[in-house]
Amino acid sequence: MKIAVTDTNIFIELIKAGLLPSLFQIGYTIHTTYEVVNELLPEQKSVLNDFIRDKKLIIYSFSASEITDITKQNLSPGLSFVDQGIFYYAQNQHDYFILTNDNLLRKTCKNSQIEVHGILWLMDLFLQKDLCTKPGLCQALKRMMQGFNRLPINECTERLNKWGQS
Repeated sequence: MKIAVTDTNIFIELIKAGLLPSLFQIGYTIHTTYEVVNELLPEQKSVLNDFIRDKKLIIYSFSASEITDITKQNLSPGLSFVDQGIFYYAQNQHDYFILTNDNLLRKTCKNSQIEVHGILWLMDLFLQKDLCTKPGLCQALKRMMQGFNRLPINECTERLNKWGQS
């Protein structure tokens, strides 16, 4: 089974949109790192607790030697330590891919031929697997688009138009 290594921004957006439970129904095993969880606010962490307890979300904790290896990677200096850790965790694994909305991490993955997807891909998958309705996804995407976000406006508008035609 494929493993989806999930970045902080994916959890934040899914929690904000009320779509987090759907992540654990997509047919992939969901992993993240301890560092990702530590970036979340306490109320966001509490939303994840049931999934962690039920072993639907696997949290990986790096060893001291792995942390040293992460800092020695020859990656863009613009990548945060957390993003470097996600990259490190997924890079040498055959069936792992990364879920992130971070553009620099996405480019780094693509340059290293690591499969990478974002929140819009996930939302398309939720629809394809009948985990969400088109109106529900429209509402969720509108919530995600409010305030600060890194979502591509053109792709969001395209989906809102497509999903609004149900």
